[in-house]
Amino acid sequence: MRVLPLAAALFVASCAFAQDRGTITGTVTDMSGGAVPGAIVTVNNPATGLSQSSPTGADGTFTFVYLPVGRYTVIVEKAGFKKSDVADVQVLVNTATRVDTKLQVGTVSETVEVTGQAPLLQTDRSDLGRVVENVAIERLPLFANGGLRSNNAFVLLNPGANASIAADPDVTGGAPRVAGGVAFGNSQLLDGAESMSERRNDPQMRVVSAEGIQEFKVQSGAYSAEYGRTSNGVMNYSTKSGTNALHGTAFGVLRNNALNAKGFYYGAHTPAVHNQNLEAASVGGPVYVPKVVDGRNKLFFFFSGERSRAKDVNAPGLISTAIAEFRNGDFRQYTGANGAVVPLYDPFDASGKLIADANQRPRMQCNGVLNVICPDRISPVAKFINQTNYYPLPDNPTQVFNNTYDRTNGSRTPGENQGVYSIKGDYYVTQKARVSGLFSKTYFNSYPLQGAIPGPVSEGFQEFGNFKWVRANVDYTVRPNLLSHFTFGYNRRDLGEDSIAPDKTYHDATLLPGVNTKVSNYTKYQTEFGNFGSHVWTRSPGRTWNINEQIAWLKGRHNVKFGFAYLRPNYARNDCNNCAGIVSTSSASTGNPGISGTTGIGYASFLLGLASSATFSFGANIKLRVPQLCGIRAGRHQADEQADRECRAALRSSVYPLRA
Repeated sequence: MRVLPLAAALFVASCAFAQDRGTITGTVTDMSGGAVPGAIVTVNNPATGLSQSSPTGADGTFTFVYLPVGRYTVIVEKAGFKKSDVADVQVLVNTATRVDTKLQVGTVSETVEVTGQAPLLQTDRSDLGRVVENVAIERLPLFANGGLRSNNAFVLLNPGANASIAADPDVTGGAPRVAGGVAFGNSQLLDGAESMSERRNDPQMRVVSAEGIQEFKVQSGAYSAEYGRTSNGVMNYSTKSGTNALHGTAFGVLRNNALNAKGFYYGAHTPAVHNQNLEAASVGGPVYVPKVVDGRNKLFFFFSGERSRAKDVNAPGLISTAIAEFRNGDFRQYTGANGAVVPLYDPFDASGKLIADANQRPRMQCNGVLNVICPDRISPVAKFINQTNYYPLPDNPTQVFNNTYDRTNGSRTPGENQGVYSIKGDYYVTQKARVSGLFSKTYFNSYPLQGAIPGPVSEGFQEFGNFKWVRANVDYTVRPNLLSHFTFGYNRRDLGEDSIAPDKTYHDATLLPGVNTKVSNYTKYQTEFGNFGSHVWTRSPGRTWNINEQIAWLKGRHNVKFGFAYLRPNYARNDCNNCAGIVSTSSASTGNPGISGTTGIGYASFLLGLASSATFSFGANIKLRVPQLCGIRAGRHQADEQADRECRAALRSSVYPLRA
């Protein structure tokens, strides 16, 4: 394996600079506007007890980086001046909050209290973006679309973001686009690590419940070099952490047909169903066990969970299933649109050989009775499928067509049974070291589904998935002006598709000879009275490893950050769709082109084992690995009376594929 030397990587530094953290910066001056060097600035989060201190530089500036999102108090002290206490300073994800302070002459024992206010114009960063804060996430409604609430729906609150509100924003049809970019060109970060899927960069933000999201920022353009992986916007999510106060939330949605009036048409068949139970809860606080552990100001937890159970079935109509006479080869009741019996023609001669010229085919007869196939000529596969335990008789046996209620009881859309649960821990090891970790699990599958015809003859299929997510962040203060931030992310996805009702006996009896027998999907037979068997089988495992290390060096008005990022998405596609084959039948196989009018019946061709066409696919086992090691160096210089200008390295983003 070829690896870029670490030293070189550090000095062409990182693609990710603590994207899940925020910054407080500012300048301390006296009442005349002169810089106050050597003032001690302390930032404190009252909710968690986190506190950091640093002296101002010769020009009175100070900067605190890698701060967890939340509300802080900024305290400034200097001998000969009154202490300044700026409360309620909000730190947002991937955002610099500016707190400029003017000190008044006096004693340190005197305090000037100031309430923090957000500036009207962001002057400390050049990127374009907007933070969606926790108050919006908690108070604005999210549509319950048959599954879990989607955090991606909030993206539409940002200028330049676009998505189809008629589709799920976490799947292909509803994937958000930012600043006019393509639907799958975004980067979605969860606590600093990439969360987009390995397959095609699909959005995946049901990683945690909406109850567990603290806030997020959508960056639409001009973002700094650490976001060089994509060119179509960055969605940066930060999860909630516990605080010194124990707190929790609960949420529920109930939609049930029992609460609705019955429709005008309401019979014995499957009625329209629109049911959903959606529950969510969260709880967080300090880890506290009397006389054992007191985690206040030191050790915290936060749990969130959400579950959806839904059933969405439109009122089905009528379908046509073969009556008993047709299954036994008697087609004397099979009529066309004009009401006349559709004639059958025999494609075989007396010796059992196919008649080469279809125009020479004689009328089909059994013991002198026209339009009847003798039972001993019906293929074994057709006889097996036509058993009533696999292919039930019509609900109305006296009706030849439109004689059976559609038994479809739902769709495979992954929302019928879906859930996400996460647990996060934060540990303030020392004043210099902080550790946080997140584990989340997401799953989806369906209740037992059936297609128009129950059982293995149904042509439908089901989807299922299990996801696991791990995040770890370590912050360490080497000295007040030299700080380290380390991020580890691991995503595990296991997706699959399979037949609705696997049945080995049916599978073996109807399988085409010589095709793949290792998976559970069936040979599919397409007829006018139904398509028998599901041909779908896939498995799609995905794994992503993401490691970021960032170092911040603060020197007066200069802010230099460097580090490295390693991103390795692995994706496999085990595909056996159509491995068992698809067989189509046609009326042409039992018709006579030389006779005017409608001739031949497709279902009669199926009974005789005649195919009009067939397809077959070899299984595929595809593995994709795209490891990336990249580095960026970014610097910042603050000029007097001017906005920050971010100094980007000539090499804005470099990607080095590694060969194993």
